[in-house]
Amino acid sequence: YHVSDSIKLDIAITTINKLITHHKDDLHESAFVHSDQGFHYTSPKFQKLLISLELLYVLWLLLPFGGTGWLF
Repeated sequence: YHVSDSIKLDIAITTINKLITHHKDDLHESAFVHSDQGFHYTSPKFQKLLISLELLYVLWLLLPFGGTGWLF
């Protein structure tokens, strides 16, 4: 985790970087990042970081007509 006094994109980027720096060898091969639709997690920079680290990304979606779903 990472604590910040702002909600800028760097809080999400720093959290993932700390995860890799401190726990990369401990991650299960099926480990994934789960998030909501916040701007941090839908930003191209964040998504490219996860792709470059080969981390599976799961996004919780709010669908039309009150539905919900997962995006992998």
